[in-house]
Amino acid sequence: MNVPRLLFAVLNAYPMLTAVVMCIIPLRHQRRGNRITTFLVVIAFLLTLFSVTSYLLIQHSIFYNRYIPLILFPSFYAYDRAYRADLSKKAYIFIFSCAVASFMVNMSYGYDAIIHPASDWNHFSHEATVFQFVICTFITLLLSFPLSRFGAELVDGFDSDVTWYLAGVLASFFLITTLLIVPKHYETLHVNNMMMAYWVVIIMMFLLMLILFMIFYFIVMSSVQASQIRIKNRYLEMQEQEYRKLKDYMEATRRQRHDFRQTIRTLLIMSNVGTMESIKAYLTHYLDSEPSYAVTNFTPNLAVNAVLNYYMNSAKENNIRLNWQVDLDKDIPWITDSELCTVVGNILDNAIIACSAHNDAPPEVAPFIDLSLRSENGKTIYIMVTNSYTEANNKKAAHNTPNNSNEHGIGLLSIKNTAENYSGTANFYHEDSEFYSEVMLRAPE
Repeated sequence: MNVPRLLFAVLNAYPMLTAVVMCIIPLRHQRRGNRITTFLVVIAFLLTLFSVTSYLLIQHSIFYNRYIPLILFPSFYAYDRAYRADLSKKAYIFIFSCAVASFMVNMSYGYDAIIHPASDWNHFSHEATVFQFVICTFITLLLSFPLSRFGAELVDGFDSDVTWYLAGVLASFFLITTLLIVPKHYETLHVNNMMMAYWVVIIMMFLLMLILFMIFYFIVMSSVQASQIRIKNRYLEMQEQEYRKLKDYMEATRRQRHDFRQTIRTLLIMSNVGTMESIKAYLTHYLDSEPSYAVTNFTPNLAVNAVLNYYMNSAKENNIRLNWQVDLDKDIPWITDSELCTVVGNILDNAIIACSAHNDAPPEVAPFIDLSLRSENGKTIYIMVTNSYTEANNKKAAHNTPNNSNEHGIGLLSIKNTAENYSGTANFYHEDSEFYSEVMLRAPE
C-alpha cells in the first residue's frame, strides 16, 4: 500500500469532514438516538465516504471535485436519518456547511494556482493539500462556537419552515457560485488581474455569507424573543383576571359581613310580626345575592391554575363539554411556570379552536375536551388531551399553527421543542373524530 498517496487522498477529501462537523454542531440537541449511536452512524458514513474517494483518487486519479454533486444527495439522506429536526432546518444547515467548505476549497485552488500556474484542478498539489487542511481546520474551529451557541439556538427555538427554506435558497446561491467559479485551468487566473479579482470575490462572498447569517440570526431571535414576551404577557393577563375575580369576591364578602347585623335585625322583626313564608322568601333572596367565587381550584400551582380557568371559561362560552382531571404538584422546580403554561395553553388553545369550528358537524356530535394533567414523583409530567375533531376543524385550526401565524414558537412545534429539551416526547395524531395530544416531560438528570 502506498501510504503517502493514501494520506494525500484522505487529506484531499478533508473539506467534506469539515462540512460534516459544521452540519452536526447546530443539531447537537436534535439527535434521533443517543450520543454513541449517532457517533457510530457518523463514523460509519465518514469511513465509507473517505474509502470511496480515496479509492477513486488512488486507482483512477479522479479527484472528488469531479463527482461532488453525486456525493451531496446520499450525504443529505444520511444526515436526515441521523437527526430529527425539521427538513427545512436540516436543508439550510447542510447547504450552508457545504457552501463554507466549498469556499475553503476555492481558496486552496487559488493558492495552488499561485505556486503552480501551469497546472489545473485535476492535479491538485501536495502543498495545496496541506494549505487546504490548515485553512479548513482554522475556519471550522473559528465557526464552531457560533454554530454551537447561536446555530443551536436558532434550530431549537425557531420553527418557520418558509423562513428556513428561503435562507436555504440564499445559501444555495453561494454554494452554486463557488462551484461555478472553480478555476479548472490555473493559467486563466494569471491573465491581467484575474488572480486578484478571484481572491477578492472569494473572500468578499465568504464574508458576505457570514454577515447574512448573523443578520438572519439577530432578526429571527428578536422575533422569537418578542413572541416569548407576548406569550408571557398573555399568561400574566390570565393570572391577573383570576386575581381580579378573587379581589372582587373578597370585597363583596366584606360588604356582606358588614350588612350581616342588619340582616339579623330584619329577621328578628320578621319573626315577631311576619309569617314563616316571608322569612323563607327573605332568606332565599339573601342566599341568591351571596357573592360567589367562580375560580375553580384545579391545582395549587397558581400559574397553571390560572391558565386552566381561562380556557375553561373559553370552552364554556363555546358550549364545549369538559372532563378535566388534574393532579399537579404546587412546586415543580425543574421546569419554569412559563414553559409549562405555554405547553398546556397551546394544547388547549388548539383544542378549543378545533371544537369551536364544529358548526358544520352533525348536531348529535357535541364538541368536547378531555384533559389529564398529572405529575408523578415530582420528576415526570404527563399531559394528555383528547378533543373532538373533523377534517373541517383541522383546516380552520391550522391557522393557529406556527407555520401560518406570526407568533413563532406557538403551537405544536413549540410543544415538541419543549418536550425535547426536557428529554420527553410529544405526539399528535387523530383517529376518526378525535384528536389526541400526548406530552411527557422529564426532570433533567
